[in-house]
Amino acid sequence: MDATDCLNFKDLVERHPGLERVVVFDVLGSDDLIRAPRDLYDSWVLSLVIPLVKTAEDNLELFELKHKPPGLDVHKLRFDVPERDLPEVLDWSESNARRLFDIGMAAGHRYADEVGGGEGAVPQKR
Repeated sequence: MDATDCLNFKDLVERHPGLERVVVFDVLGSDDLIRAPRDLYDSWVLSLVIPLVKTAEDNLELFELKHKPPGLDVHKLRFDVPERDLPEVLDWSESNARRLFDIGMAAGHRYADEVGGGEGAVPQKR
């Protein structure tokens, strides 16, 4: 694994030659995650997340420039976190984990609908 390839895209394409499509759930690719902290604990969490947001952006760009084979389509799925949920989006709680799971599942379903995956292309919500 390349130390500059934190998401391990290089290994993915080396181990799976012939891939036609890579779908990336771009969880950290939103600048909305960078905001003023609510309190000291939130400030600490943000101090960890802010570099991860930049690393995620750089990692995808590096993959597309350096490791992406010709003909491979890269599709980035953004998480549509409602504005009202943004202040709590990084909280470590069961309710937040469920909310983010549902948001990710909805993004997956929208993508499957857009590319014509049809019914069953994405597992139904548990």
